[in-house]
Amino acid sequence: MEESSASAMPSTEEGLYSSTLLDSERFLPKKKKSNEEAELVWNFIKGSLEKKKGQRTSSVESSAFIATYARDLLLRSLVSLETDANPKTKEIAKKIMIVGLWCIQIKPENRPSISMVINMLEGSIMDLQMPPKPEFS
Repeated sequence: MEESSASAMPSTEEGLYSSTLLDSERFLPKKKKSNEEAELVWNFIKGSLEKKKGQRTSSVESSAFIATYARDLLLRSLVSLETDANPKTKEIAKKIMIVGLWCIQIKPENRPSISMVINMLEGSIMDLQMPPKPEFS
């Protein structure tokens, strides 16, 4: 398995970007096509989490560990929001966290596009549903 700095950048093929996903059978990266918006959302979330964690991750960690780490971190943050006295701040934070959970889905086709993210953030908290736990297959 070869790992290079080039693997961190998405490759273009027929106008689509490919995303490294976890192959659950052998735990090796495999390529799947996704649209440009989903790839941008994933890279933003991944970069934000790497900054919070304080270190870069390999492509395998990006697919598995970062998604699990982000989900756990966001769920803990949702629980801790219950002590926030300002209801408006609490609602905005919950929206951002729920949308973040949608954005870290392992399968690119399960991630929202940028326009969907904007609609989710501008809409009512009551319209947002919790996403499923990311699947590693």
